[in-house]
Amino acid sequence: MTQPPSWPHGPPTPHGTPGGGLPPVTPPSGLRSVSGSSSGSFHFRASGPQQFIGPYVVVNELGRGGMGVVYRVRAPNGEELALKLLRPGANPSPERAQRFEREARVLTRIRHPQIVPLRDVGRYGATFFMVTNLVEAEGDLEDYARRSRLSPTEAAELTIAIARVVQVAHEAGVIHRDIKPSNVLVDHLGRPHLLDFGLAFELGSAEQLTQTGAMMGTPAYMAPELVSRQHGQPSPASDVYSL
Repeated sequence: MTQPPSWPHGPPTPHGTPGGGLPPVTPPSGLRSVSGSSSGSFHFRASGPQQFIGPYVVVNELGRGGMGVVYRVRAPNGEELALKLLRPGANPSPERAQRFEREARVLTRIRHPQIVPLRDVGRYGATFFMVTNLVEAEGDLEDYARRSRLSPTEAAELTIAIARVVQVAHEAGVIHRDIKPSNVLVDHLGRPHLLDFGLAFELGSAEQLTQTGAMMGTPAYMAPELVSRQHGQPSPASDVYSL
C-alpha cells in the first residue's frame, strides 16, 4: 500500500475554526479503516449507522477522480466541510502520496477567499485525507457558463476574476499547471474558486513529481512546456496559456 507522506517540512498547520481549531485526527473507537478493492472503489465500515473518516461524519459524495474521492463531511462542531480521500487503487504509487503532500503544503502558502484553505490533514487506515472549506457551488465553470448563458461581457468579467485568483497563486510562488473548467467552481454569487493543486509546481523548488518522460495534466489545456521540457520550464505563463 502507499505509505503516508512523511511531511519533511512538518505537517501543514490546520486552520482553526472560529472559537477553536478542529480536534486531532483520531478515528472514533469501533471504526475500521477504508478498504480498497481491485477497482479502487471504497467501502466504509462502521459500528453504527453513520460513516466516519477520522472524526468526520460522511454526508455524501461530491465527486471523484483519478487521485481520490471528495466528500461533504460534518466536523464534530457541526460545520460542513469538504474532505478529499486519496484513493489507494490497485497499484498505489509513492508519487500519488507526494502529489497529495504537495497539494496540502501549497494550500498553506496561499491566502485568498477563492482558493479553499486547508483545514486538516490526517491518516485513515492505509490511506490519508485532507479537509478544506466547502464551496457551495452552482457547478464547475463549464456547467455554470452553459446554464447561465453568459454574454460576451459577462464571460470576459468571469475570466478576469479567475485570472486574479491565479495571480494570487503566482505571487505565492505557485504554478497551478492544471487549470481547466472542472477545476474552477462558481458559487451562487458568480465568484470562481480555484481547486485541485495536486500538480502544482513551486517556483524555486527542485522537487520532481513526474517520472522522466511522463506527461501530467490535461492535454487540451496544457502549455507546450508542460508537454515537453524541451520547450522550457513551468512558469506563470503556463497557467496563462491554460486560461
